[in-house]
Amino acid sequence: MNTLDSDIKYLKGVGEFRSKLLNKLNIYTIGDLMEHFPRDYINRKSAVKIRDLKLAENCSFVGNIISIEKKNRSRKKSQLNVVVTDGEDYLFLTWFRFGSWFIDQFKNGKQIWVSGVVSEFRGTPQILHPQIEILDEEDMKLDFWKTRSVLPVYPLTDKISMNIMRNLIYKAFELYANEIHENLPAFISKKFNFPDRKTALQKIHFTQHPSQIPQEKIRFAFEELFFTQLMLARSKYGHEKKLNGNKFTLEKTYTTKLKNSLPFQLTNAQKRVIREFVEDMTSKKQMNRLLQGDVGSGKTIVTVFAMLLAIENGFQSILMAPTEILAEQHFNSISILLSNQPEIKIALLKGGVSKAKTELKEQIRNGDVDIIIGTHALIQKDVEFNNAGFVAIDEQHRYELPPNRKEIKTTYYNFNKSSVVYENVKAQLKMGRQVYVVCPLIKESEKIDLLDAETLFEHLSTHVFPNRKIALLHGKMKTKEKDSIMEQFKNGKFDILVSTTVIEVGIDVPNASVMIVEHAERFGLSQLHQLRGRVGRGSDRSYCYLIVHPPISKEGRERLNIMIETNDGFKIAEKDLEIRGPGDFFGTQQSGIPIFKHANIIRDRELLKTARILAFDIIDEDYNLDLDKNEILNKVYFSKYAKREKLFDF
Repeated sequence: MNTLDSDIKYLKGVGEFRSKLLNKLNIYTIGDLMEHFPRDYINRKSAVKIRDLKLAENCSFVGNIISIEKKNRSRKKSQLNVVVTDGEDYLFLTWFRFGSWFIDQFKNGKQIWVSGVVSEFRGTPQILHPQIEILDEEDMKLDFWKTRSVLPVYPLTDKISMNIMRNLIYKAFELYANEIHENLPAFISKKFNFPDRKTALQKIHFTQHPSQIPQEKIRFAFEELFFTQLMLARSKYGHEKKLNGNKFTLEKTYTTKLKNSLPFQLTNAQKRVIREFVEDMTSKKQMNRLLQGDVGSGKTIVTVFAMLLAIENGFQSILMAPTEILAEQHFNSISILLSNQPEIKIALLKGGVSKAKTELKEQIRNGDVDIIIGTHALIQKDVEFNNAGFVAIDEQHRYELPPNRKEIKTTYYNFNKSSVVYENVKAQLKMGRQVYVVCPLIKESEKIDLLDAETLFEHLSTHVFPNRKIALLHGKMKTKEKDSIMEQFKNGKFDILVSTTVIEVGIDVPNASVMIVEHAERFGLSQLHQLRGRVGRGSDRSYCYLIVHPPISKEGRERLNIMIETNDGFKIAEKDLEIRGPGDFFGTQQSGIPIFKHANIIRDRELLKTARILAFDIIDEDYNLDLDKNEILNKVYFSKYAKREKLFDF
């Protein structure tokens, strides 16, 4: 086994305790530690001046601490202000959440590195919740780091300080740099002018010229994308060349009968997709397709034609939906479409246990049901299909707004500008409109410093809109109470509804023209877009106000900006993919956990295209990577990637 594949706990200075902490950073081996890249660099000789900092831009600079002050904002909440100087001007650093250990590291006169987004407080530059590092020479145990004018800044976790991380990485390279081997063959490195792996890694960690590093990192982004594309290429080859699917015959019985009974004409796009489905299903290869379209574009009718083609050939068809509500909608709509073909048996399978469900599962097992529609209950161990020939999975994208919806004007304000928002809301209320106000919490929490719905409800009712009818809605209420409040709001009994995200889906109030989201920086893009979609359902101009409470992360600011820039659901979905990651296509990790350390499939889309073309060409020529020129690829792929490939069942 390569030394770099050894458990990180065996590196000198790590051990059992620290290895578990490093695992939180996805560092499991010595090689993983070497690929734990800096997120920034500190230039201790930086010439950046406070007077040159620009508002709303991210900055990094070095200064000296001249003042430390802790203020109590309330019984439960405190504020920490630290003033730094570059010798000429001053900058405020402010935190609203911190521990005593955090305060203890600040000392007057100490040199400090600061990174964050510049704002302004009473005419003086300020950074809220910046990234910081105290540049204490005495804490740097290795002479190597003491002599460096440029220091790497790494992502960290609890109880792993920056000095600990730097020293561990230095130790890894000191001991094992000669164990770093190439992952790419010479013909690929030469084609793209990539540096060798060892040199590139050392430059990224120990550079004194950070401006050169983005070019060095391209090599590692390409490497990740390329090996993933090799897996996809081998998978596609397996589908099309190695394994055969069921070759159906277009009998034109059920399919033609459906076509003749439709009360509308199929669009050209629907006809084209149906033809593509038929071509795949009547060939020997397995069909594996993504059917993408906006709400109302006819995805369901296209899917039903494919289902009937399978049924014409004696197979069962299956449709899985993410929620019971959607599964029921599919069951009802498909039952109506096929109402003139009673010989086709359709069943709805949901979760739970009952005698009727047990009987239905037996009918599915015996082949007495042709179309089975359900939720994830369809993939439980006790569900057996008689002869499954077609499977469709409805992803229910949360970005597809219904057609003919008006664009909603979206803006965001700092929490101390809420009065501006409320003045705009008053104007809408005077015109007879209604307003949603959303909070992330129900009750005030000592552990989480967030505005809660109950506190905001009391504040709005007493101080801001005392003459308006305001209701409170949250998930801990009984169903009847929630339904009653929503029905009254829909009928105009309340002017303002203060709520948690329980209103995210399933509510249609055309008269509601304003959505206010408190702590918008804490919500994901899909939630923000879905909440915004609660307004704009009538004929009136609608507004969405996103209220932010510092600190705001870089990703949080990105989400807010994309919400302001567009109402286009697909653009928002693309940005959400870029921020959260795609999940693990070849493995067991899901829910937006990125499989890439260095690549980003949105930012690096051109690099991805290049890697894909090359990988598919290589597999088309040499499926098992047996050629001499692919010797390195063979070794790396089958030692590190083959197991993940097997999880992707042909």
